Amino acid sequence: MLERNRWKRSEVLKLLGLTLTLGALTGCAPETTLDTSEVANAEAASAQGAAAQTIPESHLPAFTADGKLREPADWQEWVMVGASIGLSYNEEVRSAAAGASPGMFHRVYVQQWAYREFLDRGEFPEQTMFVLSFFQSAESEHPRTGGFYEGDLIPAMEIHLKREGVHESGWGFYMFSGGSSEGELFAPDAACYSCHAENADHDNVFVQFYPTIRARLAESESGDG
Repeated sequence: MLERNRWKRSEVLKLLGLTLTLGALTGCAPETTLDTSEVANAEAASAQGAAAQTIPESHLPAFTADGKLREPADWQEWVMVGASIGLSYNEEVRSAAAGASPGMFHRVYVQQWAYREFLDRGEFPEQTMFVLSFFQSAESEHPRTGGFYEGDLIPAMEIHLKREGVHESGWGFYMFSGGSSEGELFAPDAACYSCHAENADHDNVFVQFYPTIRARLAESESGDG
C-alpha cells in the first residue's frame, strides 16, 4: 500500500511540473496547486490504516453484552514475553524445600502487534493484553531423572488489559476461572491494582520479569533506543 502511494505521489509531482511548465509558456497559471504536505499526510494516514487492518480481530479485546472479556481464541500463539515457576508476591510464601514441587509454571503472552509496537516506541499501546496462564509442575514422564517440567494447563487464567476507562490506572484485570471463556473484571479496590501501582517497573506492568521488554526499556534509558 505504501509503495503504491509513493508511486502515485511521484507521478502527481511529475504532472504538477508539467502543468507549471505549460502555465509559464501560455501565461496561464493553474487554478489549483498541490500541497505536498497534504500528500505526505495522506501517505502517513494510509500507511497507518493499512497497519491497523493487519491486526487480527482475535488480537483485540471483545466483550459480552454484560461486560465480560472474551478469551482470545489464539493466545497461545502470541509472543511469550516471560515465564516463571512458583513465583509469588506473598511474603508468607517461601521457596519449596529441596526436591519438593516448586509450584505452578507461569507463562505470560502478549499480542504480536502490541509487542512490535512496544519494541518500536517503548510504550504499550491501547488494547494491549497480557495473558497469564498456569501449568501444573510434573515429574513423572520418561526419561526424566530429575527436575520438573510443565504438566497440564490449569483451566484458569488472567488477562491484564490496557483500556481507557476500565480503571483509573488505565489497566483492567480479568479473571477466567473454572475453564470459563469469559473473564470477570476485578473490583476496582482489588489488591492487584495497588500491587501493580506500587511495584511495576513500567506502566503498571511487571516488566522486571520479562527479559526482552526489560532489555528494550534499558536501551531507551541509556539513549540507545
